[in-house]
Amino acid sequence: MTARDLANRRQDIVIRALRDAGDRPVSLAELRERGIANPAAVIYELELAGYEIDRVHRHGRLLGVRLGGSTGPRPEPGRSRRFGR
Repeated sequence: MTARDLANRRQDIVIRALRDAGDRPVSLAELRERGIANPAAVIYELELAGYEIDRVHRHGRLLGVRLGGSTGPRPEPGRSRRFGR
């Protein structure tokens, strides 16, 4: 398995956990329990890929993260999704 395959697998696990949770925030500890050793890095990778990730705080403390508005990646500005430009 290549490093890219491993990264994709980790991202798929996190996306699945966030989608399954719906509006409920998923804690970083919960993601670690699902086998994600460094969930903050995977969340960052997903944001770079165009996913909107909301951080949920209570009394200044991070409760967890959840998918924002859409459940898929946002298209890059100036690029056509249909033609990939």
